[in-house]
Amino acid sequence: IEDAHWIDPSTNEFLGEIVSRIHTVPIYVVVTHRPDWSADWAGGHAHVTNVAIGRLTKQQMRQLIESRLGSVPDHLVDRIAERTDGVPLFVEELTRSILESGTSTHENIEIPDSLQGSLMARLDRLPAPSKEVAQIASVIGREFDRSLLAEVVAFGGPVLDGALRQLLAAQLVVIGGMSHQVLLFRHALIQDTAYQSLLSRKRRQYHQAIADIIVKSHPNIVTTQPELVARTGAALRVVAVGHVFDPVL
Repeated sequence: IEDAHWIDPSTNEFLGEIVSRIHTVPIYVVVTHRPDWSADWAGGHAHVTNVAIGRLTKQQMRQLIESRLGSVPDHLVDRIAERTDGVPLFVEELTRSILESGTSTHENIEIPDSLQGSLMARLDRLPAPSKEVAQIASVIGREFDRSLLAEVVAFGGPVLDGALRQLLAAQLVVIGGMSHQVLLFRHALIQDTAYQSLLSRKRRQYHQAIADIIVKSHPNIVTTQPELVARTGAALRVVAVGHVFDPVL
């Protein structure tokens, strides 16, 4: 369970029921959350353990960087440590960005000032079809279905599959479940960066196209994921009108 600080009451209650019943079976539940969140069900169970995870030390950052880049000079580790403040995701993304840049020397490497800047640099280095697929997928949501995506993109299946393979290889997206048709942005910040990189005009077009396709061609999604249709339509109206509205759908 990722980012449990955003959990709704019903899911939190359901999670508490699961935790209370698994002490005699081989099930392992991992719940990540911010330090200021706590669960009522966590206390009183001998099989529940809280682990506080701090920022990475400079030595841990070096190990992470060198696992990707090989041996690197101290000044590069210092620069990455200064920019990332030991946040693991930022360290990992900056390292991937350096690796994908193809720079043969570690001298005078440009290091983005922010995590979003690093993610944007990675998206910009993708071939045009892969970047466009990431942007369209970001409008659908953090989780998206290949079949729905195929009805929105302007190019054929082979190009779409090639673009998805590149996004998977770059670990910007991962397989979302048992079916290879369902994919997931590896982190919500990646989805947000791809979404924010869209011009407002393009964003409106994609919202409209996705909402129309879901309603006309995917009744199963309308039934099982009405929030997806609502979110797409709501975002379309907010972008078009430019102010908050009463989302009665």
